[in-house]
Amino acid sequence: MKGMFSLLMKSLNINLSKTVKRNAFMIATAFIIFMLIFNVLLYFVITYQLTAVLDAKISHEIEHISSAFRIKNNSVEILRPSEFQESDLVKVNDNPFFMQIYSKVGQVFVKSENIKHFSLIALSYPEFSSKEYFINTDTKKEVIRTGYRKLFNEEGKHIGYLQLSARRLRIEAAAKNILYYNILLLPFVLLIIVLISVVISKKTFQPITAIIETANRITAANLKERLTLDSDPNDELSKLKSTLNSLFGRLENQIQQISAFSDNASHQLVTPLTVINTELESLIRHTNLDAELKASVNTLKEQSDRMTQIIKSLLILARVDKARVNSNAVFNLHTSIDNLIKPSLQTNQVKFIVDREIYLKGNVDHFVIALGNIIDNALKYSDNSPVTVTATNDKYNCVIKVIDLGIGIKSEDKPKIFDRFFRSSSAEDLGLNGYGLGLSLAKSIINSMNGEIQVQDNYPQGSIFIISLQSVRFE
Repeated sequence: MKGMFSLLMKSLNINLSKTVKRNAFMIATAFIIFMLIFNVLLYFVITYQLTAVLDAKISHEIEHISSAFRIKNNSVEILRPSEFQESDLVKVNDNPFFMQIYSKVGQVFVKSENIKHFSLIALSYPEFSSKEYFINTDTKKEVIRTGYRKLFNEEGKHIGYLQLSARRLRIEAAAKNILYYNILLLPFVLLIIVLISVVISKKTFQPITAIIETANRITAANLKERLTLDSDPNDELSKLKSTLNSLFGRLENQIQQISAFSDNASHQLVTPLTVINTELESLIRHTNLDAELKASVNTLKEQSDRMTQIIKSLLILARVDKARVNSNAVFNLHTSIDNLIKPSLQTNQVKFIVDREIYLKGNVDHFVIALGNIIDNALKYSDNSPVTVTATNDKYNCVIKVIDLGIGIKSEDKPKIFDRFFRSSSAEDLGLNGYGLGLSLAKSIINSMNGEIQVQDNYPQGSIFIISLQSVRFE
């Protein structure tokens, strides 16, 4: 059933989420089960009603036949012979009657002429307390409906039976018609049920879809927006809306506090570090320092620079959502690499193969930091082996690849390399410097530009970082 439902969805080219498909499948299944139950009930009701009509007809005819004879001296005396010569008892037409009057010991007193043209109907001796008794009877040709009435003599003793049978053609035709039309209409009914199920399911999930779309628009820099939904305040969707709006309100308050702390921290930390760096540079330039003291000052300067870089990276990470919302600038990738990335490289080991007509939307300074971090990372882990950077554009999608021939990344480390402050054991074994923020910062910037970044193995060795971004077309 489920496979048939999925096949029908594909044939109709209807793309739905798994939740909507599952809900539509359950609704369709309920409809189909209801339809099957309804048709089974309809079959039995029609069969029962037509059988009741046929029984009434047989009973009416039994009354006529009973009035045409009487029991005398334990035998049958015909009062109106014409009653037994009617066409319904002589011919096998559309609505014949097959009559037999017989004793309890099987002696047939009278039987209709048409029995010999139809089929032998077995004599039966049912026990019943009602005036008449009806039952289906099997013959060699078909199943017929048979009614019985007991015969009594002058003393009131039960001596035999009046058996009258009729064909069930109309009942069987009605049953066949129900089956035929159900099979004929099944594809159309199934199609209608599926379409109704999909409409009901989509209508059911429409408020949830609206909530999801609104929630997706809410970011760290856009927490003013709230969910709106016209519904009963006491139903589940309204309660969900209220709960999420309350959550967004708390998040907005927390993020505002964090943002305020970040801004204060930038001034409180960067300014003293700048002063410290200036003083340390001045000490380094001082010619009177002995070698040991000068080495200590150089160490302090390196650590101070490292701390400054960490703080700047963390500030960019903290403000990346704001950059995504406010940055509508468009820049040329080839020009940005030539002017901002190539001059900063301290090696000629990087080869750039970049299409000239690629335009991206976002903060160019942040993007340069992201791509620069990935290139620096590739150089660091490949011992300055050649690194290739390619950028191609396919319609509205730009794909940038940074390919190195370094030590590669362990499979267990791949899910963690974009985590903040993560450093692999390979880097520590090789004594490579770093603080585990470069790739995390790159991923956050790429995500802020509505892009994606992933890593793959290079063969025979090394890694390939793949950046996918939506490009801008000028038409």
